[in-house]
Amino acid sequence: MNILPYENLTYKTHLSKDEILKRVRNETEPKQWIRMTGIFSSGNHKAYEGVVNENSFKISRIISYRNSFLPRIEGKIEENKESTLIHIKMRLHTFVIVFLAIWLSFMFVATLFLIPIFRQEMENQSIFNLASFTPFLMILIISVVTVLAFHYEGNKSKIFFENIFEVEKED
Repeated sequence: MNILPYENLTYKTHLSKDEILKRVRNETEPKQWIRMTGIFSSGNHKAYEGVVNENSFKISRIISYRNSFLPRIEGKIEENKESTLIHIKMRLHTFVIVFLAIWLSFMFVATLFLIPIFRQEMENQSIFNLASFTPFLMILIISVVTVLAFHYEGNKSKIFFENIFEVEKED
């Protein structure tokens, strides 16, 4: 598992480009601004939402719960004589990346201001104040949650793609 919330994958398949696009279209519906989920939804929806073009697609999984770290999936199809290659990139939503960058930067600056306090506590051999560790803990926790939530959904999509494309994964 990658320790950063992104994936670059290449799948090789015997299927034609048209067959791949047909299978993606069969599992994708147009993006809706408001989607009722949970007890209010009918559950009659496809696995993904997004756009499928002539040689590419931009989709994301439809889930019935909240996950801000849901991968945005972009795929490009490259056909040659022997096989078809599907290049897939899974990334966080741009807004989430910007928010995390700002938030983590703020926490990093806060830790820089707390370094003198750590030194003073070490010199006095006093018991560390838990509040002094808060920015460190927040950086650690949000980083771990981001990576785990992203890869939790990303792994589901990888299994899905391997099945519908009948692929052998290339390195």
